[in-house]
Amino acid sequence: MIWVVDKKVTSHLLTSGDLLAEVPLRISFEYAVDRGALVDGSLSIKVLYNSRLACKIFPRIKEDALQIEVQKTANDAVNEHLAMNGLSTTRDEVGQ
Repeated sequence: MIWVVDKKVTSHLLTSGDLLAEVPLRISFEYAVDRGALVDGSLSIKVLYNSRLACKIFPRIKEDALQIEVQKTANDAVNEHLAMNGLSTTRDEVGQ
């Protein structure tokens, strides 16, 4: 079994009327691989982004709602990364 640590930069789009903002996300994730397969329960994800600025630009967005949206975007990016590398997870939500 080996542990893999990956980093990915992506973005989350926020829209409101005519306003569009791109929130950069820095995603760091680690997982274990054994015999070419992802070890169940080993995936851990950390997401860094500027939530204060996003909430300042979009005052109607609540910080906890933004966090949920950003986590979904991060999960999608990690799942895509894993799938492109021949690994997959069937979980919709992964750890933080």
